[in-house]
Amino acid sequence: MNAAQLSNHETQPIINGPYGPPTRYWVLNQDTKPVGLENGRRRSQNLPPVAGARARGTLRMGGGADWGANWSELELVNDVREKVEEWRKLGFPGVTFRTRELIRFWLRETEGDGSERETPLYFAQIDAALSHVYLKEADDGEITDRLAQINFDRNNGVERLCHKMATGAGKTLLMAMLIVWQTANRIANPEDARFTSRFLCLAPGITVKERLLASLVPSASDSEYEQFCLLPPGDFWEDVIARASVYVVNVHQLKPKSAALKPSENARKVLNGGANPMSGEEERSQEETIEEVVARVAGASSERILVFNDESHHCHRGDPNKFPVDTDWFSGLQSIRDYGVLLYATDLS
Repeated sequence: MNAAQLSNHETQPIINGPYGPPTRYWVLNQDTKPVGLENGRRRSQNLPPVAGARARGTLRMGGGADWGANWSELELVNDVREKVEEWRKLGFPGVTFRTRELIRFWLRETEGDGSERETPLYFAQIDAALSHVYLKEADDGEITDRLAQINFDRNNGVERLCHKMATGAGKTLLMAMLIVWQTANRIANPEDARFTSRFLCLAPGITVKERLLASLVPSASDSEYEQFCLLPPGDFWEDVIARASVYVVNVHQLKPKSAALKPSENARKVLNGGANPMSGEEERSQEETIEEVVARVAGASSERILVFNDESHHCHRGDPNKFPVDTDWFSGLQSIRDYGVLLYATDLS
């Protein structure tokens, strides 16, 4: 790469617009330094950080770690991208009528440079939504079977689809798009077990929770559905969102209430005048059942729930050598699955 290109990389590193697919990317060496430009979209790769003493790269991270030199391709991600691109070129075969209508509306509204609408959708949002729809409606099993095995191995069989998006790429809007897609198909095809109109959005804290409440609850005055014009025109679409049940809670609400609110052992001894605290069996007998927890956080209904895990890197089983085997978040998700009302979980990180 010549000096002019290097200077351009340092002053103007962004070379693609937000509304269309990437057409060029910077080629990086093992030290993560740019060495040239290539046409097309960069293949998905992972460059894991390693401890400073073992590092082979030169780019230091916070916390005393370096970027290692071992690039590894994210094969599954790249396979999904290829499948979705082929499916898109064929005109989205294998999906329902309402899904195709919705996709074409989203794509018509964002083609070109985004100037056709006041609030255009980003390529990252369209790309994530199409990938999600493909996996749930159009895949022949080649990808979904691999995902099922990963979920069996890593998530104790809990079905999870993850969208990892850059900060500012619009995870909340993606959730809104998926809510529209699911609800429309639930209304049009009520016997199709792939779809639901019941959604539980789990947030790790109050700030995220307030953002989701203001954006995703259908009655919100400034919801994503209206702000970004997510629903096509026509009689069918007029009340689609009004028929969605969207619940937004802090993830700690998944704990059975007596467990979430019980005092510490020492506090209970004080409260009991020095007496021994209740036994574990006595405590469990006073806890909410999972049925009661689900009814409290997502309403009393037999309809299955699509769970959105926002900031989902907090929702993991953990490494038994370093952390508890299950985090409270994952345990709550697993309980919903075991109760039989989990459609699947969508992770956003």
